[in-house]
Amino acid sequence: MLLMIHYDIWQKAGEFESLEKSINAIGLNSILVEEIKEVLEILIENIDYKEIPIKIPMQISNPERVNTITISSLIISFSLIF
Repeated sequence: MLLMIHYDIWQKAGEFESLEKSINAIGLNSILVEEIKEVLEILIENIDYKEIPIKIPMQISNPERVNTITISSLIISFSLIF
């Protein structure tokens, strides 16, 4: 998600040495940060599904990768919203 914010704001690669520096630069603009927060709140309010915790009977080595979404899927999703 941070990579998407980077490209939405800067529109190109190579401006910063790292994604962390890019996001830190965005964070310096308090007005932009407030707008990003507002957009995220609106998007969260409009989620049309409910998260339900489940118990998985097996050990997952990388649980953060279970719900991985491809970048192309995210681009298509956001283009449909806006």
